[in-house]
Amino acid sequence: MNIRKKQKARELFGYSEGLLLEKYLRISLIKGRVKKATTMPLVEILKKRASTWAGSLLSMQGRVVLIQYVLRSLSVYNMGIYKWPISVIQEGERCIWNFLWSRSSETRKACTVSWEKVCKQRNEGRLGIRKLKDINLSLLMKLAWKFLEGGDDWAKFIRAKFTARNGDLYTYFRGSSVWAGLKWAMPMVKQHTGWIAGDGKDIDLWRDNWCALESIKELVDNKNIPWKQMKAKVSCIITNGKWTAPQDLLTVLTRLNIELGSIKIYRGRRDQKIWEPNLQGKFSMQSAHEMVRQKGAKQWWTKYLYGEAVHPRNALWGWRLYNNAIPTDDNEKKKGIDIASRCRMCEEAEESMHHLYWGCKVSVALWQWSMNMFQIHCHSLDLKAMIKATDNKSSYIKDL
Repeated sequence: MNIRKKQKARELFGYSEGLLLEKYLRISLIKGRVKKATTMPLVEILKKRASTWAGSLLSMQGRVVLIQYVLRSLSVYNMGIYKWPISVIQEGERCIWNFLWSRSSETRKACTVSWEKVCKQRNEGRLGIRKLKDINLSLLMKLAWKFLEGGDDWAKFIRAKFTARNGDLYTYFRGSSVWAGLKWAMPMVKQHTGWIAGDGKDIDLWRDNWCALESIKELVDNKNIPWKQMKAKVSCIITNGKWTAPQDLLTVLTRLNIELGSIKIYRGRRDQKIWEPNLQGKFSMQSAHEMVRQKGAKQWWTKYLYGEAVHPRNALWGWRLYNNAIPTDDNEKKKGIDIASRCRMCEEAEESMHHLYWGCKVSVALWQWSMNMFQIHCHSLDLKAMIKATDNKSSYIKDL
């Protein structure tokens, strides 16, 4: 904008001219691509916050709670606008990882569970910590959903700037710091967006998912068709609340296994965009994160570990046992550390997880005493067999 236009804008709106970088809710207002230098200060804040807690003698369970509800929330506003560079995400996750296991954001501890395993749900045998990349994508999906809904003024502006006349989105960069994140999240949102047909005036006949899980353009998948010239709304094939599609279109839909007559028209209503993963059709962050996160198999033991009778600190210790994340001698040997190993209790065998809990004569005697005390009959000493043996016992014994 030249000097004369700037002067007119100041006189018209009564604003003073500012300079980038300015910040709002810790979000740097920038022009152009989001670079490492833009978002790295938030990672430094995260490191500083973790360092202040390092001397608090927090238990591991306490650190998990702080990570889940404090550390990851520091970047929410920024991640809801910008797509973070992968190097910044890796640095932030490294800080969280180190703080979880060693109390320090800079010190790495050797005996740990992989980050991929930590970042799954509790019923999958993990801690329920969310990856920064998944948080970033799910927040940008929320922004993309608002963009597609198009009710807000900013959505109308962005759509006018980044949408071609034929309805396609621009795929190249146009000098916006926000567009890269929207473009990243848009395919995931559009894939799970459906329509309830009303008058058909808001639904693109070729590019919206109104008759199947994908648009007609995606289902046909023919680059020889001049899609840029094809502009039509679903209202073109609706007359008096009934489908009146031409025979050529019906033939195409039939080949795609789409029965047009099975799609209900809500006469007298506007078209409604719905979020298919939600039963009420409303977008939610929880459903978005569930879509983008890496899922694992559900574990049978989690319902016992995270019961109401188990203290969270003890539950976390049990989680470490299940994941073999205890610094026993056999785990140290796996890392190439030469050590003369001997069980501290029986002094008759090498120390290992299995030996300490199920093979050592001291632990075997303790298990036998417990079974005699509570009249539990178990044919083998392992956790699953012990739990199964308490099926016919009271809830108090099961919790114990």
